[in-house]
Amino acid sequence: CNSFDKVLQIFRETKLKLGEILSAFEFLDRASFDISVSHLARDKPVDQDSPFYILIETSGSNEDHDEEKLSALLEYLMEESIVENGIVASDE
Repeated sequence: CNSFDKVLQIFRETKLKLGEILSAFEFLDRASFDISVSHLARDKPVDQDSPFYILIETSGSNEDHDEEKLSALLEYLMEESIVENGIVASDE
């Protein structure tokens, strides 16, 4: 996301829309993200550079339900132009 204000807005929306399945909300600035990617010798998960990156983790009892809620959140955030890009990943 573009600003820390948007990080806070995303945090509020995430708590509201994910509720009981939200287990972690983490954000990194670009320097921290770049160092993490470099240290772990991984490809960047997104091609677009941004001032801030957010990681949201869920842990509900129904994986399909969790994925549906997380996808709906991402869709909402993108439709409202709160985020520019996003990826839904899984442990599999």
